[in-house]
Amino acid sequence: MEVLVSALAIFVLAMFVDFEVISKLPTLLHAPLAYTCLAACSGFLRLFAVLLPKELHP
Repeated sequence: MEVLVSALAIFVLAMFVDFEVISKLPTLLHAPLAYTCLAACSGFLRLFAVLLPKELHP
């Protein structure tokens, strides 16, 4: 369970930093960075799908 909590904390921090960076850039760059953020979210969800069952049922 500690691994899951750590991963979620890193994920939330990364999302906050990404949002702050995107908000400071010109509007022209928002879409590419948003797509990159969505790809990162997708990767984290896949990682959780692999880690979560191992954490719940060792």
